[in-house]
Order: sequence, then C-alpha cells, then structure tokens
Amino acid sequence: MKNFYLIRHAQTDHNKEMRFTGITDIPISEDSFPKVEGVADFFKDIDVDKIYVSELSRTVQTVQPLIDQKGIKPIVNPGVNEADFGDYETFTIEEILAKEPEFYENTKKLRENYKFPNGESMQMAYNRHRDAFKKIVEETKDGETVVIGTHGGFIKNVMSYIVCDDVRAHWRFFPENICMTQIIDDDGFLKIRIYNQYIGR
Repeated sequence: MKNFYLIRHAQTDHNKEMRFTGITDIPISEDSFPKVEGVADFFKDIDVDKIYVSELSRTVQTVQPLIDQKGIKPIVNPGVNEADFGDYETFTIEEILAKEPEFYENTKKLRENYKFPNGESMQMAYNRHRDAFKKIVEETKDGETVVIGTHGGFIKNVMSYIVCDDVRAHWRFFPENICMTQIIDDDGFLKIRIYNQYIGR
C-alpha cells in the first residue's frame, strides 16, 4: 500500500482578496505562519518518506515545519503548480470583467476549454495535474508515505481523476487552506480516505 497526503498551502493575502493567483509567487500571509506549525504536529507520529512541493514559495512555507521535523529535502515538482491564469494572474473577478466583459459568457460556453489569455485552460491544467500525480504514484514504492504540498487546483483535479477521470468534476470540490486530503493506493486501486481535514493550529 502507498500512502499520499495532499496539503493545500496556507492562506495568502491574495486568497483573502479573492484574486486569481496561479503561478504568481505569493507568500503565505503573516498570520498564517503560526498556523502551519500544525502540519508538523499532525505528522509527529507518522513516518514520511518523501515531500513534494510546487515551484511556489507558499507551498514550501506551509510544509516547512514538517521539512524541519523530518529532515527531508523537498522535491520540487512543476507538475503540481497551480493553474496558469495567464494575463489574468492576480486579477479579481471585477478586474477581469473590466478587461473582458464577455468573461462569464465565454467560460459558460467553453467551460473546461476556456483558455485564459496566455495561460491554461482547465482541461490543460487537469491533464498536467493528473499526469504529475500518476507519475508520483508510479515512482512511490509500496509501503512509502508521501506528502505533497500543493494548491487547491491540483487537489481538485486529483480528486476528479480518482472519482471519474473527468475535469468537469473539478468544480464539485473545494479544498481549503492548510487542509489535508489522504489518498491510498491499494495494489493499484486509488481510494480517498480523508478529504479536506484542517491540520493547522
């Protein structure tokens, strides 16, 4: 059996402001730093073999207490980065509508195939996230426990992959900040054991 813990990063100021922040490197907010100490508390009695993080500092900052506790060098994996919102990175929905008044109409019509200008579509992000997770699972040995410090979009897409392998399920999940989702690989069969459990202080 292989054991995977997916942890969404702690809250950022952009999260609070409801901004589309995908690949922009925004740190966790000042008031989030004490909360992430709970990540180490949760894993205190759990052996961890590998820790993956995205290229963005907010994922590293969230699992840093665990990195320090276990003495494990994290593996940076671009595949677990958040979706790329292109020209709309760091925009609020109001700012997007000011630039593209047809935004709602376009996304409704194209749905998962709507591509953010100079960014990704949800289908593109889903494919990247699914493939990255599948590769991590393949590279994990039986009996190992892996932690992935990542983003809400990645967790949504992994859940969608496991449940129905369809990006359209993406919008049915809402992983919150500093929440953990546990997935086990039981002889090639992926099972969701825990979803969206808060592990912050």
